[in-house]
Amino acid sequence: MMESMSILWQRIEQGFAIHSHHLLDLLRPGASEEELLQAEEALGVPLPEDFKTFYRLHNGGCLLAPLGCSEHITLSLDQIIGILREVVALARPGTKHYDGNDGTWPVQPFLWRPQRIPFLWGGYGSEFFCLDMVPGPGGQVGQIVFAPHALQTPDLIAPSFQEFIAKAVGDMEAYDYTFDPDYPPSALP
Repeated sequence: MMESMSILWQRIEQGFAIHSHHLLDLLRPGASEEELLQAEEALGVPLPEDFKTFYRLHNGGCLLAPLGCSEHITLSLDQIIGILREVVALARPGTKHYDGNDGTWPVQPFLWRPQRIPFLWGGYGSEFFCLDMVPGPGGQVGQIVFAPHALQTPDLIAPSFQEFIAKAVGDMEAYDYTFDPDYPPSALP
């Protein structure tokens, strides 16, 4: 059985308190129900409940190193909306990426989609982990994809937001991540 988001957040905060205490100061207060509704309206899609629960506890500012990747930081709802508008404008949404995808993959073979919601930023231009709200035939709504660049088709990472966070937290604990206090992500997009 999957742990609740509140338990996963407790594990994140405990890990930060032990290994990288300075990261607790980056965590933002939780999003209100009104902010979540406004985000859904601006994004044009209902957000998965596990995602909303996560954001009710902290509205961005959480540094994670998911799945062995470099450090990424969760974006606030306002940053998500702003970045999505910028990336969609630059990436010509709906442009098909010709990478051999025969249409049966869990991720649609498009460079970017407005319903691909970036929530975790890697600090390198348009490198994001995203909620995929319009998956391919073999995928599911709310799956997590990694978009290393707005001009590349993303890869499927996890079937749900909660499973993604649980894996990132487990990795953080297993490897005793210590995030460098001299390298906080200071220049958010």
